[in-house]
Amino acid sequence: MLNKITKCVVSSVAVIFVAVLVQAQSAEDIIRRYEQNQNIKTMSASGKIVIYNQFGIQEKAFKIWSRGTDDSLIVFTSKDESGQKILRSKKAVYLYYPDAEEIIRLQGAALRNSLAGSDLSYEDMTGGKSILDQYVIESISEEVIDTTACWVIKIKAKVNDIPYPIQKLWIDKKTYALKKSEAYSLAEKLLKTVYVKDYTSIGGFVIPSHIVVQDNLKKQTKTELILETIRINEALDPNLFSLQNLSM
Repeated sequence: MLNKITKCVVSSVAVIFVAVLVQAQSAEDIIRRYEQNQNIKTMSASGKIVIYNQFGIQEKAFKIWSRGTDDSLIVFTSKDESGQKILRSKKAVYLYYPDAEEIIRLQGAALRNSLAGSDLSYEDMTGGKSILDQYVIESISEEVIDTTACWVIKIKAKVNDIPYPIQKLWIDKKTYALKKSEAYSLAEKLLKTVYVKDYTSIGGFVIPSHIVVQDNLKKQTKTELILETIRINEALDPNLFSLQNLSM
């Protein structure tokens, strides 16, 4: 009898262990599919940032160019910010203000500053590495958001120099596009929420085109990022992402 109970327990543990391994592998596959959906060689777009806070509503128009996961350039075109530029190259972020004719490299704590007064930080622009290179998968579950069936994957950083040590990702089961994300501190305090309201399908890619961002450390504030025109995988001048071009 004892032998039968032992076999039953071992068998049950084995089933659970295999199920956990399969689930973890499934989560990794989902993350890879999600990143494949973002694997766009180049993109150019125009849009606006809409900032809601205690001072009212502000709109800032911009153009953006990106190459792979490392390089991006934002040029503001709205009246008050016209000519201001933000260049990201790998982990470096540079600012250019036409009035001062000066290029500023942001480092350390300065990367946590608000981008153009929005709920986004300059730190949110850094990165470029694969999620699985930086995080381990903690759990996977399922949830429906606004009729969209999603996987919910919780990940925890395995490196120290990362803005958000813990994240939750809601990934659309049909498109493998991000529907929502939450970023947490190491103590699991909610820092930032991102919600995708709309997408644009182009060239086989599903691209978030209307995003709502909320910095949960602030009160009565949110930011909408809206892409109005999007072009992908077209040739871009490599000098577009150079420091020399930033001050031109």
